[in-house]
Amino acid sequence: MEFDKDEVYSSNLEHIAVPNFNGNVHEKYQEFYDGIRNYLDTLNLENIQLSEESINIGGGFFGGKNVKALGLRYKKGKLKKLSAFFLITNTGNVFNFSQYKQASLGFFDLLTGVDPSEKVDVIQSKLKTIEETEEFSVFNAIADMLYAEGIKQTNFES
Repeated sequence: MEFDKDEVYSSNLEHIAVPNFNGNVHEKYQEFYDGIRNYLDTLNLENIQLSEESINIGGGFFGGKNVKALGLRYKKGKLKKLSAFFLITNTGNVFNFSQYKQASLGFFDLLTGVDPSEKVDVIQSKLKTIEETEEFSVFNAIADMLYAEGIKQTNFES
């Protein structure tokens, strides 16, 4: 699974300012990722996979900055082209929580100029049963729940 900003069809960004933060930044990162992992474990979803990824957030091949992220996707089925990525960064004492949902574009999509939102529409149009439609809805809902839980579990009180 690879992150591609050009394939993003939905994103959420939350920013939390923590004046006078003196804690360990990397502990906060880990709390966010552990919150996502632990919540997903409680859901018992066999066809959904969470993996650790590295995302270049700085652009440029040599000038980029890679950050740790978590990637979510279906292991198999019609929706395996959908994925979601979760990451946390900081600028000083402002913590940035990001969620990106993407639909992988194929070679033909690139040739015909299909954008990610159109790709999602194409994927949805191919869902023939209520169960398949629910799987699509569940994927988006789970991604949102995991993102919210990760933020909730990042404790800035101490």
